[in-house]
Amino acid sequence: MLNIFVCEDDLTHKNHITKCIENYLLMENLDAKLAVSTNTPYAILGYLGEHEVNGLYFLDVNLNSSIDGIALAEKIRKYDPRGFIVFVTMYGEALHITFKYKVEALDFITKDDTSLEARICECIRNAYNKYTATSATPSLSQDRFVFKRSNDSLISLCTSKILYFESSPTKSHRTTVYSEDSVYDFYSSLNDIEKSIDETFFRCHKSVIVNLKKITEVDGSGRIAHLSDGSTCPISSRKMARLKELLRKAL
Repeated sequence: MLNIFVCEDDLTHKNHITKCIENYLLMENLDAKLAVSTNTPYAILGYLGEHEVNGLYFLDVNLNSSIDGIALAEKIRKYDPRGFIVFVTMYGEALHITFKYKVEALDFITKDDTSLEARICECIRNAYNKYTATSATPSLSQDRFVFKRSNDSLISLCTSKILYFESSPTKSHRTTVYSEDSVYDFYSSLNDIEKSIDETFFRCHKSVIVNLKKITEVDGSGRIAHLSDGSTCPISSRKMARLKELLRKAL
């Protein structure tokens, strides 16, 4: 999901930008949300300290705070290196910022721009397209498993919460991922998923990839793996020895 942030100390401008974003998200079917709209940079930094996000940030340059928009952008990069930053500035600031600080930004928007709303919507669409382009296929990055659903929405799951992946017995190139708190279907094959995940996961059956850390017991005679949530997975006879070996190494 693309998380959108607004940091603007002027209440009128903040409300205007926020309303524009909310209206656009209501009209478009995007896997995105307005995460934080605030007049203090520390609200955004606090949120990033507690959540791992893919973000689009609309930042005022002059925040009347101990850190300005440029400093805030630099701190955001430490949490969200691939985030999209848009500076909302007073007229004439953009060129100065570009050359003095060499800040990598998606766009600069001046507050007196008559097409402000259109520019904000354009930035959201541009950032979303870039975000989806890098996340269209299943991938593992920074302990997140990211995949695209059939409705074009993007889902990002914490890998430590994933129990197992199971291929559909009736639908070609269709997989279900089971996590501790959710279940999702998406288009992919287990072969493709195997290429994107790490050694925490093991293909214990032709139709199942299991999270080794979620296995609590292995029933050798029944060829079944019992998982931490009470569910079970089948184990093929030819994968049993390798699975037990991996589990012994993990002890």
